[in-house]
Amino acid sequence: MTLLLGAVAYDPKVVTIWSGFRDWLRDQGLAFDYVLYSNYERQTEDLVAGRIHAAWHSPLAWVRTCRLAKAEGQTIHPLVMRDTDRDLTSVIVTRADAPHRTLADLAGGTVALGAV
Repeated sequence: MTLLLGAVAYDPKVVTIWSGFRDWLRDQGLAFDYVLYSNYERQTEDLVAGRIHAAWHSPLAWVRTCRLAKAEGQTIHPLVMRDTDRDLTSVIVTRADAPHRTLADLAGGTVALGAV
């Protein structure tokens, strides 16, 4: 069986990156291939539907995958994270005239974060 991974083609370099991974993994004896997607939504749906075995996700795609899997009665598990993402942090900023000045001001509300 070939391990099939999905990745979003957010930049032309993605082809070079995953082709290099494919060649290296095959040289190590792992049957591996990848599928490129134009968006995380389709990749997430294909992962939950079992059309791919793994996905290289963004943080929001991970959350969406968890929610879709739960709705289907499935459980998913993260496998790896890039070392460059280990210490990733987010900063919430507000306008000077906004009513939310501290984290406590957000209590009971909803905060949505994303990346382009």
